[in-house]
Amino acid sequence: MPKLYQAWGQTVKKTCSGMFVGPPRTRTEDGFTTAYAQFYCPKRNGVDEGGVNLAKIMASPAGAHLVVVGKRTAPFRSEVPGHISYANDAETRAMVEWLKSTNDYLITSVRTCNGPSPLEMKCSK
Repeated sequence: MPKLYQAWGQTVKKTCSGMFVGPPRTRTEDGFTTAYAQFYCPKRNGVDEGGVNLAKIMASPAGAHLVVVGKRTAPFRSEVPGHISYANDAETRAMVEWLKSTNDYLITSVRTCNGPSPLEMKCSK
């Protein structure tokens, strides 16, 4: 699992030298080791935009899966990692709502399954 996390961070850092990361929070969900991480880019290299990537990594002895949902944005400020602000308050509120809804989506809707098995399909939450 750490290799997937590090590989994604290196991929993002290629286009964003100012990237910072909300470190992964790991837990066990139905026998799967699951981690959630956030990658923030206040301003991408050479373009007038920022970006946020929310990642979910799910692993079992059978393998690991990385799912990332990304959003390109206007450049933003962040005095504290994980807290984004824009010049326009409406943009800040919209990003907070996107972060919440995307995080909820990753937690409740993105799953992986070990199978097939004639007796049981074991899936993550």
